[in-house]
Amino acid sequence: MIADSLKSHVLAAARASSKDPEPSELDPERLAGVARGLEEAVFRVHGSGDGGGGYKGQLRMLAGALKHADGVAADLLRGSLDPLDMAKADSRALAPASVRAQAEELERRKRQELEAWEKLAGQGGGASVYKSAGTVCPSCGGFGAMVHNVLSGGTYAQERVQIQKFVCDHCGSTWRNE
Repeated sequence: MIADSLKSHVLAAARASSKDPEPSELDPERLAGVARGLEEAVFRVHGSGDGGGGYKGQLRMLAGALKHADGVAADLLRGSLDPLDMAKADSRALAPASVRAQAEELERRKRQELEAWEKLAGQGGGASVYKSAGTVCPSCGGFGAMVHNVLSGGTYAQERVQIQKFVCDHCGSTWRNE
């Protein structure tokens, strides 16, 4: 399974660079050796005590992550990445650079949205902030949240609608109520 993923990576990387893969890159013995080393490392980290669920899940995650042309397989095949480090890695660390960039962009947008809400709440003009002890967080189930009442949308005052934005006191989760 891992050797097939490594082979898929070599072929995808060759397609991405519009070149044919070198015969040494597709050597089945080399790919099998790297795969065996990685599987042994995964077994050392996840193989005992939990009935194999962690081991199996990590191998499946690695098999998917190793197929991408811009993924971590290139470092593993070059020898610049230790199989033990890869066995301990989570899905975020195993994601290709393009996927990590998308996740970082999404986090940046969420941060900007939160800053915009806080700015609106701090400006007045229909915005107010109060604490609600009876509000239940949909994420963690905890009681208590900061409530931001904000006027949103429209160019003119009569076109705006009031939106309530809640920020959980326990987990920091945010949600809205329009």
